[in-house]
Amino acid sequence: MSVLAEEVLVAGRPLRNRIVATAHGTASVVDGMPTAADAAYWRRLAQGGPGLVVTGGISVSAASTLRARYPGEAWHDHAAEAYREKASAITSNGAVALAQLCHLGRETLGAATFLPFEAPSPVRSPREPAMARTLTVDDCAEVVASFVTSACRMVDAGFDGIELHAAHGYLLAQFLDPATNLRTDRYGGYRGGRARIVVEIVEGIRACRPGAIVSLRLSPSTDPGGMDLAEVCRSALVVQERSPVDLVSLSWGSRLGYTPDMGTDRPPLAAAAAAPTLRELRAGLGVPLLVGVSFRDRADLESMVDDGRADLVGMARPHLADPDVTTKLLTGRDDDVRPCVSCNEDCRAFDPVALCVVNPDLAPPGERGPASRSAVGGPAHLPPPRDRRRWLRRGRGRGTGGPRDGSHDRARAP
Repeated sequence: MSVLAEEVLVAGRPLRNRIVATAHGTASVVDGMPTAADAAYWRRLAQGGPGLVVTGGISVSAASTLRARYPGEAWHDHAAEAYREKASAITSNGAVALAQLCHLGRETLGAATFLPFEAPSPVRSPREPAMARTLTVDDCAEVVASFVTSACRMVDAGFDGIELHAAHGYLLAQFLDPATNLRTDRYGGYRGGRARIVVEIVEGIRACRPGAIVSLRLSPSTDPGGMDLAEVCRSALVVQERSPVDLVSLSWGSRLGYTPDMGTDRPPLAAAAAAPTLRELRAGLGVPLLVGVSFRDRADLESMVDDGRADLVGMARPHLADPDVTTKLLTGRDDDVRPCVSCNEDCRAFDPVALCVVNPDLAPPGERGPASRSAVGGPAHLPPPRDRRRWLRRGRGRGTGGPRDGSHDRARAP
């Protein structure tokens, strides 16, 4: 039996296996509330077998709400009722469900919102010509309250818990990062001060919904002078010392380092070069460590667990490409997996919803014409997905492109 098939406990709740569908969204949302199509997507994904499912980021504040209104919104009074079907779609199919809560902070961007966007300090995003409004101490308390209230609503909707999005350069990450948090008050100045807002959010959630799972998602920054992996690990340990979470989820990079188009079925594995650091972090946390870094192959997933670098392993885009990817990997049907080719096109465009170049089943009802059937052959007229892995393993191709440096070789674990 694969090590991935082993049951894992998170806050006393059993996960049926070690594979996690990490956070991603569908944009099947109207005025911030999920639609029946959104619930149907998550139901189908949960039926594919992951032990844990984390939804895409749900906004906790009007100040982090986009004009398009396609990210979810938890800051409305009716959110608990509106999200009930979505939560049930996941939990009724055997997966533990977490709702990811997010505030974009300075990455909300002026052209995307009607309201002034906010940040811990007057440090402008390179993606935005205007400066974000600096949060006051009272504003910080309101941010804490917005996360706590939103968490309560999601738990009341039926989610097993929530994930705090403190990764990828968004607001909570902006507080943790010394490059974007220049404050000298209680919410800055030193590592404990920078982590205070996260600690207070966790404390608030524990007080109002003590049985809920609380996950914390973190990532090293790709920004100049930003947090490296060692600093991320130190911040995680500060949180665990003061108000422990039940799960730490480690991703990679930030919004500024996002690569729009890669085009390879085997992206570089950032965790491979960080093996000793990940082992040290896992040993010090006292709770499971989830790592998600563009995994595609079962061997890479298994090595993370076997080498002591992770308790859980996460994938997002592969679940869009093939909702049965978990079941196929756990039953040895690797060659039947419809592979994600990392083109980052339809899954990020939201035009009109999250789509996938190799999965035409994601098209809205009534919009799958005869031409869509050719999409399963993938871009560049590659063989159909079921044959493509065999074709790639025979050395006849390496996907539809590659990393920007032209290299086609993955970073491998030592």
